[in-house]
Amino acid sequence: MKNLLCDALTLTQDARDQGRLALSPEHVHQINQRFDACCAQAIKFHEGLPPLARPMKTRKRGRPRRRTGHNMARRMQAHKNAILLFLDNLNVPFTNNEAERDLRMTKVRQKVSGSFRTETGAENYCVLRTVAETARKQGWDILEAFSTSPTRLIHDLDTSASKPA
Repeated sequence: MKNLLCDALTLTQDARDQGRLALSPEHVHQINQRFDACCAQAIKFHEGLPPLARPMKTRKRGRPRRRTGHNMARRMQAHKNAILLFLDNLNVPFTNNEAERDLRMTKVRQKVSGSFRTETGAENYCVLRTVAETARKQGWDILEAFSTSPTRLIHDLDTSASKPA
């Protein structure tokens, strides 16, 4: 699975570098087939293993416990479309690291100060962080973005979103 996802990432990076808007349907189909085969192989492997032992003090009701790898393979099979979304839409990042980085400063702020004093203060902080991060991602001057009217910022975002990448 690791090799499959690395191959898919390489394909999408190459497509972006070449200025293409999408991967070829043949590549997407091939990755989908390999993904299905990996999930099926993992599930078959785990179902062939003996069941996990139950602790002595538990009741015998409910489904038997599954191994971590088995649960992961079943989740990957169930959420295939979300996992491979970056193949269909080259604007979708391969990882969610950028979103996690965006949230990190808010969590640091909460931990350092204990929390926000008021809900209004928290909302204002979130608005300011959103404007700053959007300006950074768009390559704008952050201080200029803070002094620009919100309608102008929205207009600039709309015009940059309609331009081809």
